[in-house]
Amino acid sequence: MRNEDARTVVQLLADHELALKELYQTYAATLPSRQDLWLKLAADEQRHYDWLEALRAGEGDADSLGACRWPRPPAIESSLKYLRGQIVRARQAEVALLVALAVAKDLETALLEKEFFKVAEGASPEVRAVLGRLSAATEQHQRAVVDALNTVKRAAASGKA
Repeated sequence: MRNEDARTVVQLLADHELALKELYQTYAATLPSRQDLWLKLAADEQRHYDWLEALRAGEGDADSLGACRWPRPPAIESSLKYLRGQIVRARQAEVALLVALAVAKDLETALLEKEFFKVAEGASPEVRAVLGRLSAATEQHQRAVVDALNTVKRAAASGKA
């Protein structure tokens, strides 16, 4: 992949992180019982955006961007479209906590399964470090959301929700 095409993909990934941040901020505003979780996730997504933007902007040794195996733009664009739809839905209608957690779990899981942040052979140490941090952070997000989802499900099953 040409370096310029890779920068476009990195920009799409950064846009995806900002959209996740926006969704999580919306959930924080509408689902106060888990506001701390949503705000932490949103802050993390901003940090992820910043990391990707630094790569895209060419800070450090970003010449190896083109040597990396990046996800195809249509895959990212499809995920972004779905994500933006979820933001609209969360703003226009009351979304149940269980549904919001399930959506967040699905989004974080999809990032891992589609290997959006997989480290490629040709990556520079800087790119490897950023993608490694993004992958680890996404795994943490997935675990946090799954833990919250399981807690809510247990509470619902015991009649406490």
